[in-house]
Amino acid sequence: MSDAAVRLGQTDVYVTPLGVGTWAWGDRHFWGYGREYGEQDVREAIAASLEHGVTFFDTAEIYGGGQSERLLGQGIRGLREQVVVATKFMPFPWRLSRRSLLRALRRSLERLGLGQVDLYQVHGPLPPLPVETWAEALADVVEAGLARTVGVSNFSADQI
Repeated sequence: MSDAAVRLGQTDVYVTPLGVGTWAWGDRHFWGYGREYGEQDVREAIAASLEHGVTFFDTAEIYGGGQSERLLGQGIRGLREQVVVATKFMPFPWRLSRRSLLRALRRSLERLGLGQVDLYQVHGPLPPLPVETWAEALADVVEAGLARTVGVSNFSADQI
């Protein structure tokens, strides 16, 4: 762990002050993956990040339709102890149960090639389910050992 590492809340998860967001990785429509850059560029970005001490990577199941998670997983294979991985669940309106979050995380773990992520987040406060439902589902994934810690992304202070 780097001396500059930042502790996430009251958890045992520490991240580098600078992280790598992977939204563009694998996204053909918005970011031009496959036209402007490709898999080799992603591997080089991971290597350059690690070379410069940036070990925190943030992805999501919806980035590139899961391709971002696949590319990150391939790029960190064999380096698990050196990196901190965060990914996110999108609470689409057709996902109406706590179990949908658990199923989504299991699919993310498959794409990442991991047994556990360091941080699992709800990507945004989409209706119709209340945030409490997702909070309970997040507790479930920690209890199942699939995430070290959990959180939310794109929520306002009032929503939290």
